[in-house]
Amino acid sequence: MLINLPDIDVTQLFPNDLLHDHAEGVLPVVICVALQDIISNTDLTPQILNNLLSTFKYKPTDIKNRYGVTITMNHLRSLTLPGTGSEKMCLLRLLPLILSNYFTMQDPPKGVHLLLKYMEILDIIMAFVIEKEWLADLHALIMELFDMVNQLNPLAIKPKFHYLVHYPDLINRYGPPRHYYTMRFEAIHQYFKQLVRKTKNFVNLTLTLTTRFQKQQAFHLNQVNYFCQHSVHSGATKTIGELSPSLARLIKQQYPLIGDDETVYCSENVESGGVRYKNYPQGFHMERRRIYPRRKFPFISPEFQQGNYKEISAGYIIHIYIYKYIYNTVGLCMLNQ
Repeated sequence: MLINLPDIDVTQLFPNDLLHDHAEGVLPVVICVALQDIISNTDLTPQILNNLLSTFKYKPTDIKNRYGVTITMNHLRSLTLPGTGSEKMCLLRLLPLILSNYFTMQDPPKGVHLLLKYMEILDIIMAFVIEKEWLADLHALIMELFDMVNQLNPLAIKPKFHYLVHYPDLINRYGPPRHYYTMRFEAIHQYFKQLVRKTKNFVNLTLTLTTRFQKQQAFHLNQVNYFCQHSVHSGATKTIGELSPSLARLIKQQYPLIGDDETVYCSENVESGGVRYKNYPQGFHMERRRIYPRRKFPFISPEFQQGNYKEISAGYIIHIYIYKYIYNTVGLCMLNQ
């Protein structure tokens, strides 16, 4: 039936998937080829590499996706790396930094150049917005990547490398691949795979999985504060009159009816919607307000008391949380709608 519809080409309905083409295709091959070259030209060994990966100080955003599998020479020779796609992408992003003591930027091994070249390609392919002017540069980077891999290991060119050639055309036709890749679907799929292992019930498996998942969703959605919960973990109470004049003026611009006797909480650790916001050097600015002109509860970072802030000028709305997030150069302002 689809073939009879106007403006429908059945051969182009399904664009390539970024996760399977890169994270589980090209990316492990590039890492293996690069590590083979770095090991052969430096003092690095698989034992030292695994020790560096295990002792590296990951940031909180990377700890969950840190690569925890022991890498052996058999992995490098077979051009395969076990692990999830997110773990491999985290490994690629941090590998030049982890190995920085084993080469100099004045004369790095070719394997380092290969890693950096592939990272340039992924920076474009994984961008949320891709300009059409970048597509010519993307094609040139892909050709350079092919030449580098061919010089280091001609046998490493796999069929999925060919898919890279078509990515400029795919992006021109469908838009940024990040908007239609299957990473989030694979993440939720992990829940079902773990459920199969735990229940050990293989009779009418689909009924078991759907029933358990629907009960879980019903439990979460039945919680009163499932989407709109927030709490302050540390802070001090002040009034508007006790704040600096510049900060008090900023708050009154947002809330014209607020008085100098209203309570203000200065906090460095706020949790909202299951996400915890900590007071990093740039600070954050979080406010809560009811729909009706009742009591307000602003949350202010200490940096704002020093006048180190700018006028809030741009933002976007996440409707599902019924909150409006406004970002600026110094932090975050959250208003309950």
